[in-house]
Amino acid sequence: MAKELDFIKLYEEIYKCLPRRDIQQLLEVCYEIVGVPILVVDILYNVLGNAPNELTGDALWDHLITNRGFDTEHIASLYEDGIIQTVDNQKAPYIVDWGSSKENPKIQGIIKVNDIVEGYVTMCCTREEITADRIKAMDIIMNICSYFFVRNDSESNMDHTYQRAFVSELFNNRIRSEKQLQTWFYNMQHELHPPFQISAISTVTAHEKNILSYMRKALQELSKYQVLLIQNNTLYILRYQYKEEQKLNNEENIATILEIFGSQCGMSNSFDDLLDASIYQKQAEDALDIGREIDKEVTIYHYKDYCTQTVLFPRVKELARASFIPQIINEIEDYDQENGTEFLLTLRTYVNNVLNTTITAKELHIHRNSLLYRIGRIEELFHVSLKKPKTFRSLMIAFYMMELAEQMYHESST
Repeated sequence: MAKELDFIKLYEEIYKCLPRRDIQQLLEVCYEIVGVPILVVDILYNVLGNAPNELTGDALWDHLITNRGFDTEHIASLYEDGIIQTVDNQKAPYIVDWGSSKENPKIQGIIKVNDIVEGYVTMCCTREEITADRIKAMDIIMNICSYFFVRNDSESNMDHTYQRAFVSELFNNRIRSEKQLQTWFYNMQHELHPPFQISAISTVTAHEKNILSYMRKALQELSKYQVLLIQNNTLYILRYQYKEEQKLNNEENIATILEIFGSQCGMSNSFDDLLDASIYQKQAEDALDIGREIDKEVTIYHYKDYCTQTVLFPRVKELARASFIPQIINEIEDYDQENGTEFLLTLRTYVNNVLNTTITAKELHIHRNSLLYRIGRIEELFHVSLKKPKTFRSLMIAFYMMELAEQMYHESST
């Protein structure tokens, strides 16, 4: 029968640790009482304390102790095992006995400050060592760790809170004058200078808030010139002093973090006036939404690449095909079916290549004279002149909307 834990002694020893807020000291005294290895990491899996300082035979645990943290590959493995996601669907403390912890079960505690996940505290146990008393002890330890985590570099401190409040007001269009802007800068004791850019990031599963919290921490380390805010299951980043030469390296680092969790990011155009932030926030959101619909394999979507789609794609989804396809396209389609011709394919390729005969003939694998003959027959049969700007514009937009519909519904090209 497992020995009962001395909770009176546990409380006494924890009380002695309170003035110093020393997590290592806390774990050492807790280990003496709970009798199994115990470890605390922040949300990026940097080790903040462990006791005893010796190997356990658990590969992941021993890697943490030896290297004082995990690289992105190890964090990805925790995600694949479903361990990271459990923060959203389990009430801590709970037992982890699946995935990489199947052979080495753990009692898992979650460290939160103001309902924000800041880290994890874990006990490494054999199945026989998992007892109700140790689970109760974990509840006590993870709550005292939450108290210890309220420190200057916590995401929950006043500086971070004030900056996030500022961004929230900005995005909701409640800061409308230069005077209001300068008042916020004065109160924050920090001024944001252009150029600016806004990103919107979301996970595949919107409920995995701790994943957004992890990404916020990881992305925060990439630059000091940014403010990050989680709102409506989306992680927003407002970058400032964002120079062109920084973008490539920054986006490569962002992509690495996003790919671990199968997440995507929409990025706005650069801008210089913070009072226009809500406009560029919408750009980032639209780039993310439209990009996910038509380019599912891409990780980062730039609004400049999806500007036209942003205008047309909602209409494609709302309208019946007959509402955005000119009658001439239906007529040519019917003619092709009756006569075994390829006039619609020819016309679509010709228009998409901006009436360039050389490129069009090459794509269709026909002689240029054959192409000119087909175009002449189309104009003759259907009483249309492709040289008229209005006709050309109407056909180009229609063909592009057809392409968006095909991407959306995975239809084959005409």
